[in-house]
Amino acid sequence: MVKKNPYNLPRSGIPQFVGRETALEKLHIQLQESERIAISTLTGMGGIGKTELALQYALTDRDKTLEDCSYKSGICWVNVADQGNVGTQILNFAQNYLKISILEEGELEDRVKHCWQNWGEEDTLIIFDDVRQYKQIKDFLPLQQKRFKVIRVC
Repeated sequence: MVKKNPYNLPRSGIPQFVGRETALEKLHIQLQESERIAISTLTGMGGIGKTELALQYALTDRDKTLEDCSYKSGICWVNVADQGNVGTQILNFAQNYLKISILEEGELEDRVKHCWQNWGEEDTLIIFDDVRQYKQIKDFLPLQQKRFKVIRVC
């Protein structure tokens, strides 16, 4: 069995994603450029495909071999608008996919920070989907380290 990077991506409703290769490549370049945490924001009117672009970017990496993928420490999808608390989703991913021991006590922000500190050492992609206000995610952003790459879909 081939070991894969951990991920919790939603299913795509698109049978074949074509015509956005340039946008996917530009997104990849933006995420790889930074010496600190890299954050790329996809913005625009509803329905233009921001979420699908982020999803296809992540799926492309997920489907590579472990040796060839960019995000060996995982791809964590956080649905900000619809699936409960952002911090809780991050804790669940860390516990279920990375087997990180979760602190039982303390503020949620501190418990999430503990997860970021104990996350894998290789690059990780975090996708915050459907962010309506920055304050929804600001307390839960990963550490200011190059290994964390963030896509914020607004």
